Amino acid sequence: MRRPITAAVALAALALLAGACGGGGSKGTSDTFVPGGDSVATSGSATATTSAEPASRSNPLAQRLFKYTSEPKAGPQKAAVQTLEDYFDGLVKAFATNDVGSTGIRRLVSADLYKQAQDTIASQVQGGYVLYGPYVFTIDPSEVQANVGVVNVCIDQHATRRHDVRTDKPGKLNDTPYVQLDYTLSHAAGPWQVTSVNGDKVQSCPA
Repeated sequence: MRRPITAAVALAALALLAGACGGGGSKGTSDTFVPGGDSVATSGSATATTSAEPASRSNPLAQRLFKYTSEPKAGPQKAAVQTLEDYFDGLVKAFATNDVGSTGIRRLVSADLYKQAQDTIASQVQGGYVLYGPYVFTIDPSEVQANVGVVNVCIDQHATRRHDVRTDKPGKLNDTPYVQLDYTLSHAAGPWQVTSVNGDKVQSCPA
């Protein structure tokens, strides 16, 4: 059983994801989906990319890929997964620019998760770096019900790294290369929102 992310690890659900807790300066077969696309793409490895260009501060989503253990069903599953993907995109942009406010994630998350995002970016600002590179998010939508769901996500961020905020010089590779997180979402009275997260480091993510 994965332990909850505490304040120490937590700039960890974000910072496990951000690699800010030390490193990174940056169920079955998974089908590969093209973000924003309408159909399943051919199955691919966890190193597949969404762009011929490498990720950068100006285009941090260039090497961001979403994969699914099973195709999200129309209705609650698709809506919840879309919210989670928008949240991840916002975080990836924030890590690469040290700017949370312009990402639009405030409407997608609880106040606590938004505060965690702000604290994570404040830590990067203090450290004088940004974080970007290839991310692969493998998402399991099977536990989403009508109004609530827990979505398991394995995140491969082994090639993300820190970059100096002034010179963009590459720094340390992410020392939390693979993390597995459970995101709780709900929409009792309005759009889907990410309300909590727990999880920990793992040895690898599904290929």
